[in-house]
Amino acid sequence: MSSHPSHPTPAAPVTAFLVGNRRPVAFVLLALALASFAGSVYLFARTFQSSAAKPADAADEFAKLTGERADGVLSLGTSAYLLGGFGTLTLAAVLGTAGIVTLVSLPKPTAAQRDADARKALVLFGGLTGLTLTVIGFAFSVEWYRYLAEWLDTKSPPPGAYRFVLALLVFVGGAGLAFLSAQPARADERDNPLVRRLIFGMNLGLSTFLLLVLLLVANIFVTLKVPNKLDTTATGLNSFALSEVTSDYLATLDTPIAVYTTITDEDALGADVHRLLDACRDRNPQFFAVKYLSRTLNKDRIAELRSKYPQADFADDGLLVTAGRDEEQHSYIKTNGLITVPDGRAQGGPPRQEFVGESKLMRELLFLSDKKSKPTIYFTVGHGEIDVLPPEPGSPPPVGPRRSANTLRTTLDKNYVEMRPLRFDLAKPVVPPDATILVIADPTGAFSPAEAAAIKAYLNAPTASGKGGKLILLSGPTPTADRRGVADTGLDGVLTDYGVTLGRKFIVNQPVERSGYLDTLAIFSDITDPENPLAREFGGRKRRVFILPDAREVLVNPTAKPTTRAEVLMVTRPDRPTWLESEYPVNPGRIFQQMVRDRELLVAKEAEAGGERTVAAIVTEGDKGKLAVIGSGATFVDDTPGDTRHADFSASLLSVTINWLREQPPVANIAAKTYGFYTPERRLDLLRVGVLPVFMASLLTAALGVGVWIVRRK
Repeated sequence: MSSHPSHPTPAAPVTAFLVGNRRPVAFVLLALALASFAGSVYLFARTFQSSAAKPADAADEFAKLTGERADGVLSLGTSAYLLGGFGTLTLAAVLGTAGIVTLVSLPKPTAAQRDADARKALVLFGGLTGLTLTVIGFAFSVEWYRYLAEWLDTKSPPPGAYRFVLALLVFVGGAGLAFLSAQPARADERDNPLVRRLIFGMNLGLSTFLLLVLLLVANIFVTLKVPNKLDTTATGLNSFALSEVTSDYLATLDTPIAVYTTITDEDALGADVHRLLDACRDRNPQFFAVKYLSRTLNKDRIAELRSKYPQADFADDGLLVTAGRDEEQHSYIKTNGLITVPDGRAQGGPPRQEFVGESKLMRELLFLSDKKSKPTIYFTVGHGEIDVLPPEPGSPPPVGPRRSANTLRTTLDKNYVEMRPLRFDLAKPVVPPDATILVIADPTGAFSPAEAAAIKAYLNAPTASGKGGKLILLSGPTPTADRRGVADTGLDGVLTDYGVTLGRKFIVNQPVERSGYLDTLAIFSDITDPENPLAREFGGRKRRVFILPDAREVLVNPTAKPTTRAEVLMVTRPDRPTWLESEYPVNPGRIFQQMVRDRELLVAKEAEAGGERTVAAIVTEGDKGKLAVIGSGATFVDDTPGDTRHADFSASLLSVTINWLREQPPVANIAAKTYGFYTPERRLDLLRVGVLPVFMASLLTAALGVGVWIVRRK
């Protein structure tokens, strides 16, 4: 057997450069390490700059709540600075170690040994540097993924999108460096166990991390962009459970209800109708009866019902709902009234049907229990109020821009209420006696003393229902003509008797994302009656944040009437600093900067850090609702295009308030059931973004490792 001598592997250009320029390369690495260390010191300093500044006492407490600069604009978040600090510190350690080792180590005697050492150092330190950069880029990509989300939604790069692109470039560059640094060392892979372990270890780490990132990116992209909708209609996964509102109402039902229907359960809609009716019957079988009719077997009964109730057109399927022992009160719900087809563009797809049978049935039951009469709600006009109702024919043009509230009107229509405008007679103002509720929707002009007296008389005197009048006042702070103060509404005398006072200052807030200085974030307080529909709908664990633009305080005081009780309904979020301005704030950013530096100004502005300002209140008389006051009216105005922050939530708030004053459950807010698909939340939570990708990557990596081990053992 002949043997062939092995020839030394020619040095790669990179390896040859490292061998021939050891000292310059070492100094470059040390300089980069020093720069990285300086960068980490800077980033850590920026992370803790708020605590290092140490403003005095209340100013410190006021400024540190959100960790933002005094002007409320921060180019990087605290978490991004912290990530960057740790990342650059790790990079400095790797580069510094590589530079010191290169500088102090003695070169080997032969050229082949020197090349091998260079390749070994390259795979070790180059791989560590690349992996560090990859982790840094990945961390900042996650930190700034919101720019990608907005980019995908708007189809155009938002301000700050360069940050995500830069982080992505760092990630790709680091992965490329880690991969390329291992290529020269493959010449020693078979002969040098240490090099082989370094290459395999680096490949394993890089592959595992890239697999993790791939799973994470797939999760993010699917969540943000792909219409990941699971069709549940055809697979028999339809389910139905009564809402808490319906269940509670049926439990207290004491009027016999009978529902006749010819709808079969052969399709999704019919199946849900049967589930709804069966659930209602099971909740109160004594007073709720369901009678399913067959067009073939029950022809005589259908003809009898058609004769007794001409309104019930059994030519088309529907629900005949009767009330009372003699079944005289009745109404008929057609099948097409049980479904709606919202605009599918809001969901990024075609229109899909929604089942609204529960809320429709509940409204019919309440309608029948009120003797088929709709309560009348009057909205005052003529004082610059929000336009909840269409303008009256021949009415004078509004002073200033028109503020429409079509979303609010549409929501109230679902409550089976009669809405009418009320323009007071100048000579003898009076609130009509058939007014179930009077709504004053954010007036910009003052009510005259005679009009205020008429409202006060309406609240005190029994109305057509035999109960005292009820009031809802929406009132934000309207600037005076010279913008030097808040205009008077003329209603202080009406509210004082009930322990409520409207503040005469503007609430200003430290800005947060998507909410400016005049956008107040409000949450529900814990009110006395836990069964109050407002508390059950918006308080407790379901506590919802409302955005109240142009808000004022609503002060709660002891009431002058022994039978009434005023209490706080909504307060500002305690984690968002606020202050008060007597004049309309022209430059709130500058004022905020001054307050952070000036304790006396902080006290003068009545700044609150960690406190709660009352922005809404309710008054009960006995155990019944009497009036509600909300210190913002702009939140009920229709949203601007592309901005759905206020009107929908606020309309549901007013709808539930009206039902509370009417002593009715909030049926208008029963959620509809969408047919055909299930859409997960777009919000990226820890499970989907963190735990699941890590688990999947670890599982796949372990499986691959076991497979390689088994193959090599064989």
